[in-house]
Amino acid sequence: MRLIIRGAGLASTPRVEGFLRAVSAVARLKPCVKGVGRATAGLLLAFTALVCQAFPQGEISLGQYQLLYSAINGTLLPAEMASAYGLKRKADEVLINITVLDTKTKRPVAVGLTGVAKNLIQQSKPLSFREIKETDAVYYLATLRTTEREVFHFLLDVTLPDGRIEKAKFSQELFINP
Repeated sequence: MRLIIRGAGLASTPRVEGFLRAVSAVARLKPCVKGVGRATAGLLLAFTALVCQAFPQGEISLGQYQLLYSAINGTLLPAEMASAYGLKRKADEVLINITVLDTKTKRPVAVGLTGVAKNLIQQSKPLSFREIKETDAVYYLATLRTTEREVFHFLLDVTLPDGRIEKAKFSQELFINP
């Protein structure tokens, strides 16, 4: 089974689909030196975050800040990276990636982030975000399990660096394609 993600057009363009296939192929390469596994996984995860920043599925303006979001199938994550960060590689698991940029500096900023995902019959699934800090990146990851076909409405509370709390909402259609 393969999870297909429909949203603001990320997975629907041939350029991005080809790019994701290439990232996935590179990520499956085995390290040739013992002990570089975690470092390689960290670099690949940071690269994935930068890709999501460069090709977000959507963005939400929060005044001086901009929230970028994307969702990818858990099976696209290399096993080594998933293991290093405690993430699941399942066809019915989606990795939600959130980055907040300062629009003046164009740099990622650390924020407080909580949220829930609600399906069309208002079943609520809390999102537990993990902050990942890399040299030039700050991003937040959460996983979400989905069934055959669901539309999720994501409701986020974002505590910005200036102390303001902003609400962010977006919707995403997720489904499993046999």
